[in-house]
Amino acid sequence: MLNPSLTQRINALPDTLSRLMSDPAVSESMARADESKRRLTRLLPLDGVEQSAIDEYRRDWLARYVYNSNAIEGSTLSLKDTELVMEGEFVPTDSPARYIFAARGVADGMAYVEWFVDRRHPLDIDVIRKLHEITAVFRQVGVSCWGWCRFVGLVVDSITTNHATRPSSRRRSMMLMPNSVLIRLSRYQTM
Repeated sequence: MLNPSLTQRINALPDTLSRLMSDPAVSESMARADESKRRLTRLLPLDGVEQSAIDEYRRDWLARYVYNSNAIEGSTLSLKDTELVMEGEFVPTDSPARYIFAARGVADGMAYVEWFVDRRHPLDIDVIRKLHEITAVFRQVGVSCWGWCRFVGLVVDSITTNHATRPSSRRRSMMLMPNSVLIRLSRYQTM
């Protein structure tokens, strides 16, 4: 069943992103990113060692992205399990299949995004819908954000109670969703 509110927000997304570009701070950040990319491009072609290092960095970044994205939703896969699932070498028997499929879905979704970026395809409603379809293909229930965010020193305790339960004198809030859903992150000492 379609969610009319979500459909309306998705349909408005291209206009929202266009308005963002008229913001001087966003426009300046994008210009700096473009200049950084031009400087990097002037360094090309990379030799074998440099290209290998870049490829390894991208694999590591993607594994951490998938791991943390799924951890926010409660996945119990470890970072190593996530890496192995993404390589297609391993299916952990002690984790629910939905976490394994979710890891694959997020990785496939990111590959889809990279494919469109490489072709300079504009962001439109069809791209957003296809991305959602790819990342949520194996999900049978709605997504909820809860659990550990697993960044070093940060814990996501809840998105509904609007408070962090971890003892800490330094707390900060972070807007994670455009509809003003706040989660509180608290710093803690790692063991």
